[in-house]
Amino acid sequence: MRIVPNSLLLLPLLLLLLHPRSILCEETSSSEASPDTSPDTSPDTSPDVPITPSPSLDSDKSFYTKVLSVHSTALVLFHDNSSPTTSATPHQLSLLPTLCSSLVEVFGPESYSCYTLDCSSPSLTKTCSTYKAQLPKWPSFVGFSGTPVKNPYQPKGKDMNRDFIASYNGPEDKEREVVRWGRRFAPDMVTKVESKAEGEEKEKEGKEGDKETETLPKVWLTTSKKTPTPMLKRLAWEFYRQADFYLITDETAETAKLEIGDVEFKGNLKERDEIKAFLSSRVPPPPPSRYMFTSSSLTAFSKSGYATVLTSLPPPNTFYWLVAIVPSLTPDPADPDRSSLDRQIKDFDEVSRGCEGVMKAGVFVDDRVDKPYIKLYTDVGGDGRKNKERNFKNAVEAYETLVEELPEKVAPVVGDNQGVSLFLDRNVNVFGSSKLALLVFTQKSYPPAFLKNVALAAEGVVDVGMITNPRDDLLASFMIESLPNIVIVYDTPEEQRPEGAEKPGEVLLGQAVYQTKSFGQFGFEGVVRFIFTCMRQAGLPQVLEETVQMRLIEGLVEDDLEGFRNERYEKYMKGEIGGDDKGKDKKKQEDEVYTGIMTKKHAEDMAKSNNAGLKIFAFVDGYDKDEVNTWASDKLPAASKISTSSRFWAAVPAACNAQMAGSFNVDLSLLPAVVAYSPRAKRYVRYIGARTEAKDIAVWVDRVARGKVQTEGIVRGVDPAAFVDECVMEEVEEDDVDMDEMIREMREEEEEERRRVEMEEREEEDKKIREEEEGKKKKKKKKKKKKKKKKVEEEIETEKEEGGEEGEDDHIEL
Repeated sequence: MRIVPNSLLLLPLLLLLLHPRSILCEETSSSEASPDTSPDTSPDTSPDVPITPSPSLDSDKSFYTKVLSVHSTALVLFHDNSSPTTSATPHQLSLLPTLCSSLVEVFGPESYSCYTLDCSSPSLTKTCSTYKAQLPKWPSFVGFSGTPVKNPYQPKGKDMNRDFIASYNGPEDKEREVVRWGRRFAPDMVTKVESKAEGEEKEKEGKEGDKETETLPKVWLTTSKKTPTPMLKRLAWEFYRQADFYLITDETAETAKLEIGDVEFKGNLKERDEIKAFLSSRVPPPPPSRYMFTSSSLTAFSKSGYATVLTSLPPPNTFYWLVAIVPSLTPDPADPDRSSLDRQIKDFDEVSRGCEGVMKAGVFVDDRVDKPYIKLYTDVGGDGRKNKERNFKNAVEAYETLVEELPEKVAPVVGDNQGVSLFLDRNVNVFGSSKLALLVFTQKSYPPAFLKNVALAAEGVVDVGMITNPRDDLLASFMIESLPNIVIVYDTPEEQRPEGAEKPGEVLLGQAVYQTKSFGQFGFEGVVRFIFTCMRQAGLPQVLEETVQMRLIEGLVEDDLEGFRNERYEKYMKGEIGGDDKGKDKKKQEDEVYTGIMTKKHAEDMAKSNNAGLKIFAFVDGYDKDEVNTWASDKLPAASKISTSSRFWAAVPAACNAQMAGSFNVDLSLLPAVVAYSPRAKRYVRYIGARTEAKDIAVWVDRVARGKVQTEGIVRGVDPAAFVDECVMEEVEEDDVDMDEMIREMREEEEEERRRVEMEEREEEDKKIREEEEGKKKKKKKKKKKKKKKKVEEEIETEKEEGGEEGEDDHIEL
């Protein structure tokens, strides 16, 4: 719909819907005083926000500064003026400032900022290349909300992003729908807790080292409501960095109670101005530029880079550790590209990124230390005697020493057919061995770090052999054209064998060659992906894949391999694996993949289980059935077919399962949220990214399974008794619309409907008049045509009489 001056009649309707005087709570007690329970009918004293054209972002730097580095919500209209099909329409350009003005009216000054962004500009190449491919349509409205964060998966600390990014994919002619979409991104500075004690603890965790805000007064709202209202969000925004706001949900509370510290507010909870005056006299003045991202809000990357922060030494003896011991983790705001660690120990960020798989990078803060240094901990499963006592000052030297300390599990193989046969006879050439053989063809004489890492992580499941300077006939037999290269050899499952080769009890070797186009350049992550893919292709039991995953997440254990071998031997002797049951084992493995909606039964099984396999949860709004079905029926099943790392993919209706969502620190206002969880390790990690397509989720899950993404301990255990299978919609009243406003809105809608009907009737009447006039014209034309036709027929008849039968060939039937 193109906006013309008459269409501005819709604006009062929008402003009614988004009235700023929303109440803090739904319920009020009948015992409250009359002024407290009467609806708010006083005129709004807030000044009108003028509707002006939205400013344009003209460079990548302005996008970084005004959209990614602020706490306010940014709505950006992405378009491209180089083509008529991708340029913004007049309606879109008019809708954006109207949208912004309405939202600011509700959530407070500076809460929203709206911009246009023209991707035909060369100065916006980086920004457009980042977001353009992710947008469902073009032009597109995109909302950037949540806390500004530094991307932990980028090498540079200055690569910023926002917690929540989403584009609008609904009808743009319905302004109310666009406004409702925009409201989802409102700045939410309210922390939801179950008690004041929990709020005190969260404050300590979130303000480590931030002297400016660690002693701010606390505002507590105790109510039966589970989510903050627009008015509470506005107050928390207007008093940001002046006070901390907490919502305590108490379902037994009959009336709401607002306190700052221990002082209770006695006025009317519907009156925002009255509450604002009460708080203003009890909070410190606002700091300058309080809505900008500052050094006091620097993320964990700014402090510790890619290293895990350790609370004690020695670290868990299940990994090979490279630990930096430093006096502090105070970041340097003047050097945001490097972490505090990298600034104290040169190249530590780069070395940390190389510590993957069975190697881990850590940091321990010891304020008694004068100069930072590095120490290695290599006594996996031991009592500490093997740990290196030497202190390193150079990060690269420490890393190289750690690699040398890794046990050598890569077997040297002679580079001819006989040497390879001897190696394969120890693993895949034994019927029922349930192993893979990984052969590395290279010109190097010593194994690289990633190969030693892989051999340790996959010990007992994959035998790794290294062939230096192989013979040409050996390379030809494996169809290898260049070096280096990697081949996995396995026993072909009987159902995959060619016709005539099905010989029960015998081995038929198959092979898979590493493809850089599919798995990337040779490295730890790519090779582990290659191994998992071949495990499924070879029909190996799922327990083998889970064993490797467990080591990457939980670490190596000294008796793990022996216990694993004993378990496999017992199953082999019982006939549960190997032989004729191998194909059945694979089919059972495929049937065990679950994709769908999580139920209470799943929650109960998970509480009892000690399974090492990853579980993937997609927390979605349970009241939006379409969204639940999209994840349960489309996205998660598609991701499970791409990923090789999980057998459980479930959509969780988070709105009615706040307890479970809280266990994984999922904010219900920022859904959907994807979480990977290891029940045995009791550790999880949340997906961070704008793209939630199946392929993106699957690749991320594989990275988690290979230990490439840092995990954290679960907040609290999942209570199966509290789990709800389905969210039932309750009758909800609009928090920010009183009865007078609703009646007024209904009348305006009726008036609009009446005008629309009258306009349609006038158009119908005009149409009938036009049809009657056209009918009269056609009638006159028909009469003239009839006379002309009669005259032509008389002339033809005369010619026939004069010319006889020859005239018949000249007649053309029209």
